[in-house]
Amino acid sequence: MSKQRPQKKTSPASATGSGSDANNVKKQSKSGEIKPTEMKDILNSLREPWIQKRSAVITMTVVSVALMALVAWNIIKGSGNWGQGLLWGFIFGGSVWLVFFGMTWFHSLFNKKKK
Repeated sequence: MSKQRPQKKTSPASATGSGSDANNVKKQSKSGEIKPTEMKDILNSLREPWIQKRSAVITMTVVSVALMALVAWNIIKGSGNWGQGLLWGFIFGGSVWLVFFGMTWFHSLFNKKKK
């Protein structure tokens, strides 16, 4: 299973819609004070993946096949050349995967696992 971002802890008063918490947030945001532990939690949650890798691969497959079909269909419809339409369809469909794996590689350069 995937890791989820830490949820904000809510007090019973904020669940009832008390206005005092809203005033505390306004005062805190004006002063700009964020505790170092809170900042660390925020940064760690931003570094976590948003979706599972399996879901990303499925989404990328659907998007690349749809783009491939759209490009090929438009070229075939316009020029009637099936070879050129299929070629450009595969080029555009493959470019989606090229960007996906390129960005995965790029992020792996900076997100080394710390033990």
